[in-house]
Amino acid sequence: MTQPSWPAPLGGVPLPAGRWTSVRVPALTVTGGKSPAWLHHGMQALTNILPRAENRILEGQTHMVKPEALAPVLEEFFSAGCGPAGETRHTQP
Repeated sequence: MTQPSWPAPLGGVPLPAGRWTSVRVPALTVTGGKSPAWLHHGMQALTNILPRAENRILEGQTHMVKPEALAPVLEEFFSAGCGPAGETRHTQP
């Protein structure tokens, strides 16, 4: 499994896996569909290692996600909690 890490331009140092496994609250990782591959990989790796995480990919968005695209995703997450560990869902704009 790939460990979450900083991207190569920031040193590319993997973050210790043990740091994340103690997190017990629902977590949401969000990536714009047009974001660079390294960001998608990093967010999916973090989602996979967090015990109660969900990854959402906002299609049509870049790393600078527009508030109107993010707001409904946050509303859904905070209203219903998170999905199963490691789940990835794509959200259309």
